[in-house]
Amino acid sequence: MDENGHKELDDLRKEIDKVDLRFLEELAEFMRERMKIVEKVGAYKRRVGSKISDSVREHEVIRDRSTRGKNKGLSVEMVGKIFQSIVDHSRQHE
Repeated sequence: MDENGHKELDDLRKEIDKVDLRFLEELAEFMRERMKIVEKVGAYKRRVGSKISDSVREHEVIRDRSTRGKNKGLSVEMVGKIFQSIVDHSRQHE
């Protein structure tokens, strides 16, 4: 690959970096908002004596978000993995 090829590749990678950083900014805002609500859910569950973990609800969320992602042209598997991670993190935060 010549120098121009490397420059083009470097420029494309910089574009990917910018998109990734934008994604991280949005994800951080999303998670802050979600965790505020998760804290309230956890407080409610402790107040009424419920279990923190609700596997039925967790599966419903992952299935729903995967379907909604598919309807937006996203991979069901990718969205499922992302929301599995979010649900796991949320459960730990509750």
